[in-house]
Amino acid sequence: EQEKNVIPCFPQKFHSPSTEFEDSNTVDQRCREFFEISSLSFVDGLSVSLKENQLEKGNNMCRLCTLVKHPQQKNWFAIKDTYIIHMRTDSSEIRFPMLVDHEFQIKNGFPHTFGSNTIKISNLQQTLSIKCKNERQAIEWKEQLEKLIDNTVPTFSSAFTTRFSSFAPIRENQLAYW
Repeated sequence: EQEKNVIPCFPQKFHSPSTEFEDSNTVDQRCREFFEISSLSFVDGLSVSLKENQLEKGNNMCRLCTLVKHPQQKNWFAIKDTYIIHMRTDSSEIRFPMLVDHEFQIKNGFPHTFGSNTIKISNLQQTLSIKCKNERQAIEWKEQLEKLIDNTVPTFSSAFTTRFSSFAPIRENQLAYW
C-alpha cells in the first residue's frame, strides 16, 4: 500500500534569482515581438501605432565596408501617424523621432540598399537604414511606410494650407503651442 502512495520523483529545474530575471525578460521580449506592442502602445494621448517590431538599425557605409561583419544591436521601431520612432529595447529610451515631411522617401532592393530585406528611409533631416529579419517582413514594413506616406505627405506637401510656408500642418487641440 505504501508503494501506491509514493509520488515519482521528477527532475526539477534549478531556479536562481538571476535565471528567473533572465526568463522573465525573455518572455517579455517574445511577447512584445509576437503582439508587436511596446510601452509606447499604452501611452495616453499618442496615436495608434501602424506597425511595431524589433529590427536592426543598418549602417550607411559603403558596400565594401559592410563585408566586415560587426554585431548590430536590435532596436525597437514604431510607425506612428506622422513619424517613426526608434527606441532601445532594454530601457525604452527614445533614440530619435523621424518626422514625415515633403522629402520623406522609402527605398528597398538592390539598386538602393545592400539587400532585399533592407529598407532605406530618408527625410529632410536624416537617412536611416533598417534591416528586417526576412524579405516578408521587409515587404510588410514597406507597405506600412507607403500607407504612412499616402496618408501624411499630401497634408505636409501643400505650402498653401500651412502658415508661414511650413511643411507641417496646423494642429488643433494640442497640449503645447508656440
